[in-house]
Formats: sequence, C-alpha cells, structure tokens
Amino acid sequence: MTEYRGGKFSVLSRDQIYDIHMATLEVLEKTGVLVKEENALKLLDDAGAVVDYETQRVHIPQYLVDEAVRKTPRSVRLCGRDPKNNLRVEGNRSYFGLGGSGIYMLDPDTLKRRTATKQDLADSTRLADSLEHIDFLMGLIIPQDVDQNVWDRYSAEVKLKNTMKHCFTGALGEEGARDVLKMAALVAGGEHELEKNPLFSFILCTVSPLTHDARNTETAMELARHKAPIIFACESICGGTAPISLAGTLVLQNAEVLSAALIAQLTNPGTPVIYGAVSSPMDMRNGSIVMGVPEVALMGVAVSQLAQYYGIPLYSMAGITDSKIPDAQAAYEKALQQVLVGLTGGNLIHNAAGMLDKMITGSLEQMVIDNEIIGMVKRIMRGIEINTDTLATDVIDKVGPGGHFLGEKHTRRLYKGEHDLSVLSDRMTREAWEKAGSKDTVQRANEIVKKKLETHQVEPLGRDIVEAFDQIILEAKRKTSV
Repeated sequence: MTEYRGGKFSVLSRDQIYDIHMATLEVLEKTGVLVKEENALKLLDDAGAVVDYETQRVHIPQYLVDEAVRKTPRSVRLCGRDPKNNLRVEGNRSYFGLGGSGIYMLDPDTLKRRTATKQDLADSTRLADSLEHIDFLMGLIIPQDVDQNVWDRYSAEVKLKNTMKHCFTGALGEEGARDVLKMAALVAGGEHELEKNPLFSFILCTVSPLTHDARNTETAMELARHKAPIIFACESICGGTAPISLAGTLVLQNAEVLSAALIAQLTNPGTPVIYGAVSSPMDMRNGSIVMGVPEVALMGVAVSQLAQYYGIPLYSMAGITDSKIPDAQAAYEKALQQVLVGLTGGNLIHNAAGMLDKMITGSLEQMVIDNEIIGMVKRIMRGIEINTDTLATDVIDKVGPGGHFLGEKHTRRLYKGEHDLSVLSDRMTREAWEKAGSKDTVQRANEIVKKKLETHQVEPLGRDIVEAFDQIILEAKRKTSV
C-alpha cells in the first residue's frame, strides 16, 4: 500500500498544545469524570485516583495520565483478510475510510431517503472493498431490518463476508464483544492469530460531558483483556455537551479520551488504544448539530496535532456534510475537511466517504464521488517528487527550444505517477461530453456503482465459518430475548 504522510499543516503552536494538555490535567484532577462501572472504579482506586463510590466521581492525578499515555502503544497494526490491506497506524501516516452508523440510504433516482437494510450494508461494504482510495471500512449504515439487540453481530458478519479490508465495528456490552471477537477469530484462524492480526477495531463512545457509562466501560475492559484495538471516540457538541469554544471542546474531549485510555491500560497494559475525537458544533440559531462547517476541519487538524503530541494513534473525522444529497455543498464541505486533516497527518480519517445529512444517510453514489476526492487529496499529500529523473534536464536538453515532449519515453514512463488520472470526473471537451450523454457527476457515479456491484467479488468464507456465524447470532438472539 502506498504511504501517505501529513505533517504539512497545523493550526496549533507547540505552546498552545501544551496549554490544552495542562488544562486537561486540571479538569481530570479538579473536576474529575463519572465512571459508572464498579470494576473500573476499583481499578482506578487501586491505582491511586481519588474515587467517590457513592457519586461515581473519579479525580485523576497527573501521574496516572502520564502512565496511561506511556503504556499506550505508539504504533498499531490493523489487518484485513488480505494482508495487502494491512495498515500501520502511527505518527503522521494517513488512511481514509468510510463513515458509519447511518440509519437511512439515499435513493439515487428519487433523492428520497429510505430505511437502511442488511442488504444495503452488504452492498456498501462490497462497493468500498472495490474502491482503490478507501483504505478501511466502518459499516456505512446500521441495518434496521435486523434484531437491534444483536445488530453488532449482524454487522460483523456482513463486514467479514464482504470485504478484505480492515473494519471498524461496534459491540453491545461484554457479550457482544465476546461474540464479535469469536466471529473474527474464526476468520483469522484462532484467538492468538486474531490478537496478532486484528481484523476489527472497536469503536466505543464516551458520553459528554466527562462520563463513561457502564456498558461501554465494561465492553472496553473486556476488549482490553483480549488486547483488541479500541477507539475511544468523543462526540461532544460545542455549546451543548461541550463548551462553545473550540479550545474548551478540545480540552473536554481530551480529558474523556485520556481517562478512557487509562481504564484500558489499567485493565491490560499495552492495549492498543486509538484516540478518537469527532466533535462538532451546534447551530445556536436552531439547535441542530452542524458538521460541514470550518470548525469541524479546525478541530480535526487540532486533534491530529494533540494525538501526535502524545504519540497515540488517531481516529479522526473529515469528509462529512450537512447536505442531504450529493451536490456542490457536499463536495466543498467534504473536500475542505479532507485536504486539511490529511495534510496534518490524521491517521484513520473516517467519515471520509459515503455519508450525507449529518452522518445519518448513506449513499453509494456519494461514496464513489468521495473516493474521487480522496484520490485527489492523496495526490496533494504525495507532493512533488524532486530527483534527477523528475527534474528532467536530459529530456529538456534533448527536445530543446520549439520541440514537444509527447513522444518521449520520459513522458510515457512518468505520466501515470505524476498526474491524477480521474475515473469519475469529467475532463472531456464539451462536444465529447454531449456526445456521451451530457451526464452529471451523480449519473456517472451511479454507473460506476452498478458496474462495481455487478462485477466485484470478495473471496467467500468457508461454509463452516458461515454456519458458525449463524449459530453465534442465533444464540445471541436467544439470550437477549429472555
């Protein structure tokens, strides 16, 4: 896999990063966090935190924060069913992937939304598997036509069947975590192989402000016992569940993520924890969450810098929009976020493809369009290569004044690597475009979607594995129905 690195853009100075860090330490020690899980409270108490068991408030001293950061791996290896899709998450390496957790799908013909299904999850996963610039996957949607008590198992099943790339997923409590790990282990070749080659990263959200609920905390502790990669994601709302100021939101989410990381490291030191920060503002004029705004891009850049300061791998966000359909608004909101966070070196840039309408609606056509945007961003990140060959003095001398470079071997050899070669964008003459049907971007994207879904196949899992999945899901449904 081609390597793309950021580190070329920033919004915070070193001193400002330190100010956020110190403010975070003050919040953790003075204000504290709520931890609504008894075993986690005891772990924190034994480690030296000040714990009030009655109120479940925990005050965390600086040395424990330092310990959490020190024990968190600086580099995490995330794997796909095909090793060529493995990711090394560290430093300022950037990867782009799907968003997730929508509950609707957009109909490309009517531009109306409908309830998302398990088949939509399968189609979107297989489409993402086929697109070259999408490096990892979440489930684009949560299927609404399955038992919602076990949607995590259904989601894991569909992902493992329909992609060879690494996937992010969810888990509903300890039982859900165990079942999803069991499913992944069947594909990986056993629990030991899964720990070495994790096919899933697990997303667990904190509850802003400053709260770790019981179910997600017990899930995190179960995953930590298995050394499964855990993404602790803060999804606070500026002006609602976080301060209105961007700096205050950065402090709050930093406190939530670092305190969650501490619980994981106290459970099992060395657990691969990924810093997740996906906060967004509230439009104070109407109370709605807004996501396609410049502030999301600014915070995406800032959290990339914070994660690099701590040396912790990052799950960031870019490529989201408030637009309801694939249109100009969706394009400019998505592109602005992706290029800025990419140039900063955000590691796992999710929500980069396929989502509309504040992340609640998926669109296959939008996924294809976003794949195009990501390809352009990656080309910008790759920059301009300067060496003897690319400086081209020999071929310039050979062609000389008044000549041309069309027939030169140098041109034929380098043009594919030097220039972005679009699959989707229209770069024809007006006459050629009209002759081809005068199709707009969404129409062309729809043609690509249909062709990919007709032709792209993922290596099937063995029948024994599929049957084992069915049994795990059946047993989970039985337990949750009691």
